[in-house]
Amino acid sequence: MLAIKKPWQITALDVVKFLNSKYPALQESCGLLLRDASTLNLLESLQVAKTEHALMHITMPISFAQQLRAALFTVLFAVVLSVALYAIPLHFGNIKPSTGKPYSPNKPPEKILPGISSTQLEAVPPAYTKLAPYTQQQMNIQVPEGSAVKWLLQTNTAARTLKLVFNDSSAIFLQPTNKQHTAWSARKLVAKSGFYQQVLDGAVSEFYKMEAVKDQPPVIVIQSPKPNTTIEFWEPQRVMVAASLDDDYGLKDAFISATTASGGGEAVKFKEQKITFPNSFAGQLKQYHVQRTIDLSALGMQPGDELYVFVQAEDNNGHITKSDMMVVSLADTTKLSEAEGLVNGVKLKPEYFRSERQIILDAEQLLKDKDTISATDFNNRSNNLGIDQKLLRLRYGKFLGEEQEETEGGVDRGKDNILADPINFGNAAVVLDAFTDKHDNAEDAGFFDAGTKTLLKNTLTEMWNAEALLRTFKPKEALPYAYKALKLLKSLQEQSRVYVAKTTFKTTPLKPEKRLSGELDKIIQPVRQSAIANNPKAAADIALALGVLEQLKASTGLQTTGGKYLQASLQILANKAATEPGAYLQGLQAVKAILAAMQNNQPVAVADISTAEAALQKITSTPAVLPFGQAAPAYNALQQQYLINLHKNSEQ
Repeated sequence: MLAIKKPWQITALDVVKFLNSKYPALQESCGLLLRDASTLNLLESLQVAKTEHALMHITMPISFAQQLRAALFTVLFAVVLSVALYAIPLHFGNIKPSTGKPYSPNKPPEKILPGISSTQLEAVPPAYTKLAPYTQQQMNIQVPEGSAVKWLLQTNTAARTLKLVFNDSSAIFLQPTNKQHTAWSARKLVAKSGFYQQVLDGAVSEFYKMEAVKDQPPVIVIQSPKPNTTIEFWEPQRVMVAASLDDDYGLKDAFISATTASGGGEAVKFKEQKITFPNSFAGQLKQYHVQRTIDLSALGMQPGDELYVFVQAEDNNGHITKSDMMVVSLADTTKLSEAEGLVNGVKLKPEYFRSERQIILDAEQLLKDKDTISATDFNNRSNNLGIDQKLLRLRYGKFLGEEQEETEGGVDRGKDNILADPINFGNAAVVLDAFTDKHDNAEDAGFFDAGTKTLLKNTLTEMWNAEALLRTFKPKEALPYAYKALKLLKSLQEQSRVYVAKTTFKTTPLKPEKRLSGELDKIIQPVRQSAIANNPKAAADIALALGVLEQLKASTGLQTTGGKYLQASLQILANKAATEPGAYLQGLQAVKAILAAMQNNQPVAVADISTAEAALQKITSTPAVLPFGQAAPAYNALQQQYLINLHKNSEQ
């Protein structure tokens, strides 16, 4: 850059640019000073005189030496600060590849047996994680499930035996790797969580946790399409399937399962196809954003058909996850609406009446003929369409148990006469008889499910709106409601076709070399771990142990009777620590330390009491909230008057 810029070659033009940019009083006119005076006009000559006067009175810039001195001090300060930061020892801990979280240096240091001088663990994660092997000095283990762990221990003097005892009563003996019997090693496959101890010539260490981090199945988040999508006949016959895929170690494959459904009744046909994404899963990354556009016409779909879509992903460990099912329907408005097929298993076919589709066609034709017919004919035809819409609405209303409109203005005057009689005031039976319909007969009972009834009610509402506008000679405004009613009727008809995806149970593959071998060493007794919420005795033991800990904290004794309660809680904590060592192992060690102190008549550490209480309280479940009564709201004036009148009528 110095060779290109050549900052040491300063010209008069560079000086002019510097002065114009740094001193506003010169009014950017220093360039006139470089020109010949004979070439200047009158205004330029006046500006030159003004610029010369301003140039004589400006302050001089800071010298180059002062700027260099300031830069030198800044560089020296930066160098000293960098050296100081480099000299400070920073302990970032051991990064664990299984979780990516650093080992917290704030945790208390591990207690190792006095006879052991150094410890080292070598962890080899399984192949599906694609993690590199690593080493650590801590005895607490947190590795992916299926990792191989090797212990390398050094003793101060020659030892006779050194073994590791696990919470499931199993043990592995470390083998000496030198003649002095001071270097020991052992290997184990960590398949489940738990805890273990070191036993050196009879001396037992504290508990060390052993966490096996399970491989989680892939997570699929569908971004499009929506759970239910309807594509109208004028819209593009395509659907975009977009999703985000995540896994803790990597994905091996993902695809779209698309099933088309066509036909109706007993002639329904299903065809399943597998559609791949354009993404390449060879890299087996942890996160993918996939999308694929499906051409419905290429799948052979016709109006009225449905497409059932879900996304399936598989990780490196063989775990498979399927997303929720999404339904894409192609709208079909070519078929006339019929009452047949409204509900599965029930055929309802009333007498002939004009369909909603025919009403829509007649209304559209009426709008086309509006300019060629008289206003009277237009109104009469629109009113006749409104009558047809009413008849169609009443026909469908029979399915919901609606009665014929025989009352005046939609209100039964006989009911008003009955309720106007003072004798019937407060008579609940009369009120119910006046305002409710009786459907005690099997013939009048409804056979529709709640979803079908809701669609029918919505259809009748749209027919009401279309009828009102047709009766008021507004067929153009009535068409949107008629189309909405037609669409709802079509949805009712298509409910006769239901697709249920096949579900299969994936069993563990059989090993031919193990069949009929008679080896039963892998078959163990089942372990029952009852929950505290369903075990009253365990809950009582936890409550008594918490009471003992509170009294120990207050130093009120209970050295003899409190030990048995803590011993019972020790077994409960051991069972919990076997499955969740990270959460309950410290509490187990604390209870064990408290029992040892009580047996030796020594003071109990307050820190152990707090740790034990936290672990025991974590086990106990929060009691369920029981229903309780609330104060009833005060009656208002109208309600109070009604109760008074009701009481008077009952006395009469």
